[in-house]
Amino acid sequence: MSRLPLEDTLEIIEHALDRDAQKYRRGKTLYTNLQLLDHKDTIEVDHFFERLTPHDTESLNHYQDSLVPEPAMITDPVKIENKPSNKEDIRLSDVLKRYVAHNMSREVPWRPKSKEKFESQITLMIDMVGNPYAQDLNAESLRDLYGNLIQRIPTSLGNKKRLYFDGKKRKSFEEIIRIAQENSDKVLTSRSISDHVGNVISFLKWAGKKKYIDRHVYEVLEDVSKVSKKSDTNVARYSDAELKSLFESQDYQTGSMQELPHRYWGPLLGIYTGAREGEICSLHLKDIMYDEDIQGWVIDFNENGKRLKNKYSVRVTPVHPDLITLGFIDYVNSLKRINEILLFPGTKPTRHGDEWGRKLSRWFNGYTGAKKRTLGYKERCGIVSTPGDKKNFHSFRHTLIDHAKQNGYDDRVIREIVGHSVGKKDVHAQTYEKSYLLDNRQKVMNAIKFNFDISKIKKWPSH
Repeated sequence: MSRLPLEDTLEIIEHALDRDAQKYRRGKTLYTNLQLLDHKDTIEVDHFFERLTPHDTESLNHYQDSLVPEPAMITDPVKIENKPSNKEDIRLSDVLKRYVAHNMSREVPWRPKSKEKFESQITLMIDMVGNPYAQDLNAESLRDLYGNLIQRIPTSLGNKKRLYFDGKKRKSFEEIIRIAQENSDKVLTSRSISDHVGNVISFLKWAGKKKYIDRHVYEVLEDVSKVSKKSDTNVARYSDAELKSLFESQDYQTGSMQELPHRYWGPLLGIYTGAREGEICSLHLKDIMYDEDIQGWVIDFNENGKRLKNKYSVRVTPVHPDLITLGFIDYVNSLKRINEILLFPGTKPTRHGDEWGRKLSRWFNGYTGAKKRTLGYKERCGIVSTPGDKKNFHSFRHTLIDHAKQNGYDDRVIREIVGHSVGKKDVHAQTYEKSYLLDNRQKVMNAIKFNFDISKIKKWPSH
């Protein structure tokens, strides 16, 4: 085998080193600019990543992979000999910083709200196990100091500072659990525990692949992450009597809710489309349109300027005749005439920009804060949730789906109407089967009738 002359070999090596150095410098500049952004501003962050070229993304990843945290200040000279000499013997909290940087530099980075949530949940785990050097994290401490304790942590840990903190310093977890028991504070639900532990496991798997920790250490938490969610997610449908209470109420009969349109139309759109609060409140006026093919009005649930739950949530839903009777199109047209953009101009997303339904949800479901509890509209109509029988705004979705099943409508059509997966398909179906035609959805929608009297609902005034 012929070999390259030594000069050519050295030139190739020098070129490769120079290329890596350029990537490092470019990556460092991009990383610095990323840190200077306001990560609560989703538009600013999204714009940053949209402008990255493939080379920029590669350079940013190259720089972040080379990051090594600066050595901590050592105030006690006696302990210098006990400090690890291996540069990769870093604290678990430093591994978290790299994990966050990795996810923020991906082609589709974490949204600010997700970043805040994941950092908080993983930091809680790190605090529980004492923030050891990453290589010292073991299954026993993860199981005993986190897996067992997380199931007894109070939901109000971050809200009741006077109980669980001494000034700015949080009390020990053992003391927090004791105080919570003495005050009968509710602990994290099984659903919350599963969410916490699931995100911690994702972090530990990543850290294992990067060889910061034993890559199998997460396995000790798998049983905890599989805690049954049934009791937390058993959202029940509304009965006919409950639907009458909701839609034949004094508020609907007098039209008093028309002062805040999202209160008037929100529940009606919920029951007649099966849409979620956020999907309803983030609708734009241009999403409600007349379709010439079916000679009827439709609502286009899309991701233009909004965020839907998953790919199945993108759908076109025919407008039910009852909504038109009550003046929904008149309402839409009245807003278009004054050049509004949103269907409900009085609503807005949370500070992260991706939770549109909070105002509607808190009005309808009620709200329990650190200092007060407000009754929701459903409770004022005499509807309360019980263990294993949870009633909330999402119950409209379950009610529509179950109503369709009980009355023999095509289940697959109704799932497409509300934006549910139609189930697992084989290769043939995935390739050749198209979604049901819009006129089929319209026929099913027009056939749906609920047992409450819409004539008792005061129509939206036409102008």
